[in-house]
Amino acid sequence: MSRCVRGSVSDQGRWRPWTARFPVLILAIAAGVSAEPRSFLYHEINVASTYDDDGISLHRDMPRTSVGFEYFQKYDAGPPGRLTADALDLYAQLAHSPGRRLQARVEEVWLRFADPGADTEVRLGRFPVPFGLSPTLNLRGDPLLPLLELDLGALHEWGVAVESHARGFVYEAATTWPLLSTGRRPGRRVLVSGRVGVPTFRDVRYSLSGLYGTVATPGAGHVSAWRLATDAVYLYHEPFTALRGEASFGADGQRTVWGLLAGLSQILPDQPRWQLLAQARRWRSAVPGDGALTEVTAGFGRALPYLMILRCLWQERSPGGRRLLVQLHYYAP
Repeated sequence: MSRCVRGSVSDQGRWRPWTARFPVLILAIAAGVSAEPRSFLYHEINVASTYDDDGISLHRDMPRTSVGFEYFQKYDAGPPGRLTADALDLYAQLAHSPGRRLQARVEEVWLRFADPGADTEVRLGRFPVPFGLSPTLNLRGDPLLPLLELDLGALHEWGVAVESHARGFVYEAATTWPLLSTGRRPGRRVLVSGRVGVPTFRDVRYSLSGLYGTVATPGAGHVSAWRLATDAVYLYHEPFTALRGEASFGADGQRTVWGLLAGLSQILPDQPRWQLLAQARRWRSAVPGDGALTEVTAGFGRALPYLMILRCLWQERSPGGRRLLVQLHYYAP
């Protein structure tokens, strides 16, 4: 896919044995928790292909063709005034990747601690960074991604995150780092991010967020970067209509970057198995000589038996050309 330089969702390069210690450590801690768990196992199959000027091929961008699972384990609430283990999540895939036949990827693995009395949560592991629309969207197989995917990649990184609720708002902060270098995120460089927004159960929700860290730029090596973003989601007669928008502004070193997003999801009230989808994104990178990238995507989704979803989307990019994306996605217990 032609776009500005960006990172993959997963860490690139060879998966070294020492990096596997993190999920093993989290699972070991979870195994020692004495509370009674409630566990759920979800299976996922994603088959996506594109048709463009080069013909038909497996879709190698998001969402990649893959098989995987997600294991979620919920613990009983602990006493107020004390952080105790609350939940464990492990989301992994075996995916088709560019230059490789199959690649094992740990998308998310985290252990969450909660204090019911203070309404505070702490997460350790690999998770989406709290920035823009990213933490509010269900990215499981969704081909319509937020602005961050065009910029730094749909970041899932290792680290520590804190979330708290007060006066009707949600406050999130995280310190994260990639174990290995990605296209836009050099390995083991800290990224600090934060977000203040309205809880996701509201019909109208909005947030302000920011991040600061080190990124890689062509010809300039590693530079300090910052971003500010605002986003909003409006639900009308849920789940029929969902409108969302996002704006991001920042800099890579001395070079300005910015982006805009607007999207629509419409379930037909008389035909609830059918869904209309549309999204437009515009991104201006810090790469010298590159103009703004404009992307328009529109199509439909159809709910099939056995909890499968068929999506058919037409996408046009300038620069980048046109293509047709067909996706069959299954995600269920």
